[in-house]
Amino acid sequence: MYQGALGGAVVYGSKKMVYNFHKNENLHMLWSAKLVNAAGVSIIENAASNRNIWEHWHIHIGFNRIELETKGEFRVRYKVLPVALLGTIIPATKGRFSFKYSMQTLTPIFISENKIDAAFSKRMVNGEALVNSIIIKRSEYNRVIAHELLHTYQYDDYTYIDILFSKSKNKTRHKKWSKWIHIDIPSYFIHGSLYLLENKNRNCYFDNYFEREANFYSNKYLCP
Repeated sequence: MYQGALGGAVVYGSKKMVYNFHKNENLHMLWSAKLVNAAGVSIIENAASNRNIWEHWHIHIGFNRIELETKGEFRVRYKVLPVALLGTIIPATKGRFSFKYSMQTLTPIFISENKIDAAFSKRMVNGEALVNSIIIKRSEYNRVIAHELLHTYQYDDYTYIDILFSKSKNKTRHKKWSKWIHIDIPSYFIHGSLYLLENKNRNCYFDNYFEREANFYSNKYLCP
């Protein structure tokens, strides 16, 4: 319990760093916030896996999961996140990949010259987060980046749930695909279901827990 609480405190600190970027536009806050967030989520996953706090670390950069094993022999592993891969393909069809902004945030960012047709709603928006990637209208980058980054952090908030589904009865088959793939379907399903549940009886698009949290650390998009 204390490890999970500590991990949650570290995750909060990463979101506070995004808030500080929103206030001061210090670019170093963005990539460093991503590293802090990854550390907090790793601590939570270690707690959920009944591991010591320091045994396993990981970071998600788009659909890429990089794992560091620090117990015993130091090892680095690479895995693909299937749902996050889909969340990268969709914005790639709507905008141009920005190496500069992606490196600043350690998050795949695509730039559009115009407003974006939202993937799962009938709205034209200035920015949208799809799982762990972002597409933003160029002229609105500084205004909406903090808000959209918080949505990608919310995706990572639930990845510890994947651990419950990571074991297979067929251990041989599980070992083959688990070397290269980390299934993120359960966490995305829970996160997405809760988001849709929050939309019931809402007064406007931003009358939603996940939108309110993103607003808390960034621009305050209010109901009209």
